[in-house]
Amino acid sequence: MKCSGCGKADIIADTIDGEYYCPNCGLSFDFMFDYSVPWYKEGGPGYTTTSFTLVNKGFETRVPKNLRLKKGEKRLSKSVRRMKFYRDDVEKSFAKVRRIISLVWCKWRLPQYIREESGLLYRKCARAGLTKGRDSYSMSVAVVYAACESHLINRNIEGMIKDLDDNALISDVLNYIKVIKKRFYKVQSKDRVQDYIEICIKKLEISSAMALEAKELEKEITHKRLEIGKRPAVVTGAIIYKASLKLGQPLNQSKIAKALKISERSIRRVHNELFRE
Repeated sequence: MKCSGCGKADIIADTIDGEYYCPNCGLSFDFMFDYSVPWYKEGGPGYTTTSFTLVNKGFETRVPKNLRLKKGEKRLSKSVRRMKFYRDDVEKSFAKVRRIISLVWCKWRLPQYIREESGLLYRKCARAGLTKGRDSYSMSVAVVYAACESHLINRNIEGMIKDLDDNALISDVLNYIKVIKKRFYKVQSKDRVQDYIEICIKKLEISSAMALEAKELEKEITHKRLEIGKRPAVVTGAIIYKASLKLGQPLNQSKIAKALKISERSIRRVHNELFRE
């Protein structure tokens, strides 16, 4: 059997990785199958798996330890055999923080699909340049937390950071989470008056009659295009307050402002602009 690369007939069977290779040029080919060993099962010789939780996604080239060399051939030094070869700078960056991310996975007891998501998300952040100039510990925690939140898995981030280590600052982690969400996740913002009306219905527990009156006022205002140039939350506060006055059940402006996270002064100003008599 001759090598298709160099043409020499010095082919060696590697029983560890289950393949034939040429010791002269290093070309590997013609995988051999030993049916006495369960190659296809997990843990068997030659078994490999790809995962975003592993460096280089699980792909690696192993140098045989007991490689028989001929005269004139030099054996690889220990430093070269121990050297880890990374696919690119992204994998090199992930290799540095994998220990931290693995610690977060174990402490938070996360399932495998969240681990895969966080590994992929960190690579995206590294490829986009978001990891440069930022603390690696805080960035690792932020990536895992963002992956959990994308799958609706809630974790108390302040308590978990204290359990993990004091190296990660809560303020830094929260800032990094905002950056990650803005870049890779579509944040659905409440930018319509209808959405804020539904928020008021739930938080203030207003009656059905008042809710219908508020929706009618909202239709009139949008038909006249009076809400243009004004914040939707402030317009909603003015509509809810006007609907309560019409039904003879005036609501406290402070409660409306607290539910919508706006000021009472802005509610009064927009109310006077929209409903001039």
